[in-house]
Amino acid sequence: MRYCVRYSVPLFVFCGLLVLSAAPAAAQGVIGPGFPTTDGIRFGAFSIHPSLYEAMRYEDNIFFVPTNYKPPNNRSIPQSIESDFVVNTVPAIVFSLDWPTFTMQAGYRYYNDTYLRYDDPNNEHHLLNGSNHTITGLLDYRAPFGLLLGVADTYMLIQTFETSTEYVDYLRGDQTHNEAQGWIGFRSGPEDNFYLEARYHNALDQYRNYNVYDRMGHLFDGQLRMKFFPRTAVVAEGGYGLFGYARVNSFDSSGWWAKGGLQGQVTGVMYMLLKGGWQMSSYVNGFNLSTWLANAEFTFIFPSLTQLSFGYRHYGRPAADTNFAISHEGFLGLSHLWFSRLATTLTASYLNSEFSQPAARHEDLLQGNLDLNYQFVYWLWVGGGYRFEQLLFDNNVERNTTTRNTGIVHLQAQF
Repeated sequence: MRYCVRYSVPLFVFCGLLVLSAAPAAAQGVIGPGFPTTDGIRFGAFSIHPSLYEAMRYEDNIFFVPTNYKPPNNRSIPQSIESDFVVNTVPAIVFSLDWPTFTMQAGYRYYNDTYLRYDDPNNEHHLLNGSNHTITGLLDYRAPFGLLLGVADTYMLIQTFETSTEYVDYLRGDQTHNEAQGWIGFRSGPEDNFYLEARYHNALDQYRNYNVYDRMGHLFDGQLRMKFFPRTAVVAEGGYGLFGYARVNSFDSSGWWAKGGLQGQVTGVMYMLLKGGWQMSSYVNGFNLSTWLANAEFTFIFPSLTQLSFGYRHYGRPAADTNFAISHEGFLGLSHLWFSRLATTLTASYLNSEFSQPAARHEDLLQGNLDLNYQFVYWLWVGGGYRFEQLLFDNNVERNTTTRNTGIVHLQAQF
């Protein structure tokens, strides 16, 4: 069993369905702030949006093992802390049909990681190679009198991991994920002064090599938003979900959550989100979850094309090897557009998590990112960046620290 690899985007999505308060995973190849998006290749109401993201990154700890790592035996993978260069290729295409009240979209995205085996003493790095295939579809109707109707689906075939906020040592690869959702709502007013929406989500994960972790989730949620100042709204939202695993020692659960608060533009440059609430989940086996929810986020957008964001979140989230974790998360982001062409983005986050029995432990995850994007022409960007990750682990038996540094150069074309 490989010691420690990152869990995949679909697991994060599934966790997000349970909690709906986890931070979104960072996307590969995001264009810097201030850059206009393109209109694609248009034929009246029909448009095609191709894109290509190509990158080379260097990781100094590709298996994300602790600093003091020692292999259990001479057959375990890996045998030491190892580094490598990785070629990352992400082509994608979206077909869109747009009318004033109706949008229909279909898309395909391919993700590939290829390790160049730079520091590969035991010829094992090719085991990390992998490709993901993502197919998406959307139907969205917005009636002139305010009715909202829509359905969407995301289907993924996964071999490798793209982004993460947690590290586990299994559930790697050969995974099928499907997430379907449908919604109905109503809005009125020039700026959606009144907004009401209800949604249904269905998430399914299946593993070729770990089918005892196959799972399905059903979630019903909704949001009510009413503006009481021109740009500030009071918000109430909540949801109820049922989730099941295939294994005998199941972590089957049901749960609900509710939050309320304020969000909107407070001043000419300041945007605010303040929400609080409660979350409860009941599990067939082990401890139940009951905890408070909190979101406090502030964003400042200045005329000089500078954006500053910071905030705090508290929530419970499911874990891959136990019932749940209760997390405190702080985050910071700063971006600026220089000379209308060079975008710089700096982000940092701290995630403090207490995991429940039967795999009780404490984890602190620190992450920092610096990214630069230079726009050559309206459809072509080139850039580079640096990422720092550090995981502090303590289960009252074992304590260790795991660190990884990643450098990257990337090129992106988007039409």
